[in-house]
Amino acid sequence: MASPAALQRVRQYAPLIVSAVIVVLFGLYLAGRIVAWLQLSQTPAAAMSDKSQPTGAAPDLERMERLFGSPASSGQSYMPGESSSDLTLLGSFVHADPARSTAIIQLSSQPPQLYRVDQEIGSGVRLYSVHPDRVEIMRGGRIESLLFPTVRSSTAAIDSMPDYSSEPAEMEALDPQAEMLQQQMEALRQQMEGAPSPPETMPSDEQTTEDN
Repeated sequence: MASPAALQRVRQYAPLIVSAVIVVLFGLYLAGRIVAWLQLSQTPAAAMSDKSQPTGAAPDLERMERLFGSPASSGQSYMPGESSSDLTLLGSFVHADPARSTAIIQLSSQPPQLYRVDQEIGSGVRLYSVHPDRVEIMRGGRIESLLFPTVRSSTAAIDSMPDYSSEPAEMEALDPQAEMLQQQMEALRQQMEGAPSPPETMPSDEQTTEDN
């Protein structure tokens, strides 16, 4: 049997031992809860990323094409400026749907006709797109702009404006003659101002008779 002294020592340290065991168990419990909370907080983010983009899935090319537009074909080259052809643009009708837009175009001396987008105008020429101030035609894989006749005439008028750079020399050559004419006019004016003015009143015959 244990001695009374040993039992007394066990009773003396028993509360301290029990308290230490409780603290250790509480620490282990708290650590487990923290680990579980961290796992739960990381799981939804991973699940959302998996739903938004499945692993190995290809991007939606059709949606990207609607957002950014279809790339231009490498076989076509855009050439801005006026089309050097015998076509005359008489009217353009822009529709909300670009494919339904139309334009009135006259080819050479033929009567004007109404053309739709992608409709062939002549040999190797078709209507590419319609805009309020112009239309674009495709000729041999190149895109050209066809303007209205008024726009063409204004552009041609600007290009055909005469060059007045040589006029200053001609004006300088005429300056001496102008100066001589101005001097002659000034001398004539001074001569007219210096001439004696006629008397304002002339004595009448009746007054002369009375004086006699």
